Amino acid sequence: MCTPRRRGCARPPDSERLAGCPQRRRVRRLRAALAASRTAAAGRVERVRARQGGGGDCGGLGTCSVCLDDFGDGAVVRTLPCLHHFHDACVDPWLRQQGLAAPCPVCKTPVFQAP
Repeated sequence: MCTPRRRGCARPPDSERLAGCPQRRRVRRLRAALAASRTAAAGRVERVRARQGGGGDCGGLGTCSVCLDDFGDGAVVRTLPCLHHFHDACVDPWLRQQGLAAPCPVCKTPVFQAP
């Protein structure tokens, strides 16, 4: 059990014992797994369909649900598998932060399917 030294306890905490604590090992494993997931997601973000918008091309797409701006001329529009459209600068940070379990910000549909 990872508890700090109790008040009045004469024995100092054993740092070697705490380093091997199951709770701390579990936290380290979870942090490492999250970092690996984010790294893997960063590579997959670029594979999500994106297109360069031009006047009439993006006219029917509406607005980005993140920044609420219309898709203008020259905007790079990223379309998720659920067919929601976002500016790449709006949705890419979200996808990278969420890792491989990243859902669509609107409908929560998984973006990266299991290989």
